[in-house]
Amino acid sequence: MKRRIFDAHIHVGEWGCRRYAERMIRPLNVEHRDYRDCGKYVEKSGIEYGLVVPTHLEDEERNFAYNALVRDCVEKIPALYGGYWVSPLPECGDLTKRAIESIRHPKIRAFKMSPGEWKTYSLDPDTWDAEFTGNLEYILDASEQKGFAIQIHTGSGNSDPCKLDSFMNAYGKRGRYHLVHMGEATGGILKFVPRFIEWIEAGYDVYTDQVMAPSFGIRWIARELGRIDGGLERLLFGTDSPWSDLESEYWKVETLNVSDEVKGKILLKNACRVYGVPGPK
Repeated sequence: MKRRIFDAHIHVGEWGCRRYAERMIRPLNVEHRDYRDCGKYVEKSGIEYGLVVPTHLEDEERNFAYNALVRDCVEKIPALYGGYWVSPLPECGDLTKRAIESIRHPKIRAFKMSPGEWKTYSLDPDTWDAEFTGNLEYILDASEQKGFAIQIHTGSGNSDPCKLDSFMNAYGKRGRYHLVHMGEATGGILKFVPRFIEWIEAGYDVYTDQVMAPSFGIRWIARELGRIDGGLERLLFGTDSPWSDLESEYWKVETLNVSDEVKGKILLKNACRVYGVPGPK
């Protein structure tokens, strides 16, 4: 790649062979099973920085166990910073508290949540009970105290941008949010982009990335963000590796009709600011 890169969306932890939609599947040719695999990805890709979070499965306990892999990555790979898995599910309250209390390493800079694992709950606060609400607010309080961003998966089902709209109306000013995938597929993007602009205009500290989004989506959001003062500083770069690859995601940014300065911000500088990483070397 010809530009310097901060990959703000990397996973660690084996996905493996699992039952999905009534079939046993093994979709990944390459996995980031541990820090060694992540180190190979960093070296091969030549990225300057990365933000690594646990691979997420339906098994929440395993998701939390992958926090140890994140810690290994940030300790052993100079380029990598990390985000710990948290969940507001009632049965995960103790796991979340222990995960947050265990954070010691200064290169842990984020929390990661995926509403797809929230079962009967969604991003819409109307689906929450008192225990879920208390756990979610505990996470938000911790993120504020630590200065962390919160990565939230967006897409279909419980992660639908319309449900995210309800969440932002209630909690938009309580945190810094990296809303990954910008809605993910075509339908989700059509819902996400106009709402994202509204959240910025409402004063919310929100960011997104282009990972997995069809090319029309990043061109559209770049056009809309370009009309807002500082809007293009809300767009980060990521690969979701090993689910996507650097080359295809990079060229979504490289071919945008924006200046080289803006491309440099999207690919590197914006994420440095959001995750509190020292500036480019």
